[in-house]
Amino acid sequence: MTLALLRPEKIERLDITPAKSPEWSDAEKEKLLQIHSQLKLFDSGDARHLQLLRKVPFEFHYEYRCGGQTWVHKIVDWEAGALFWNVY
Repeated sequence: MTLALLRPEKIERLDITPAKSPEWSDAEKEKLLQIHSQLKLFDSGDARHLQLLRKVPFEFHYEYRCGGQTWVHKIVDWEAGALFWNVY
């Protein structure tokens, strides 16, 4: 879910915490490889070099109020990871 689909009454805070694991687990690596293999459907035949994405060593959550309730959502947008690696 993204804030663009909601009209929050108030954004309370942004929490940045260390990731539980700074490296990909075997299950996460497998999921990334499965996603990559689906891209071959649209591959033009060019050889691709598979490079594993760097895992961001932090988790980002925002807390906001909407409809009288407090909500917490994890930011999983790739742009957040790209921003981290560009300013790190």
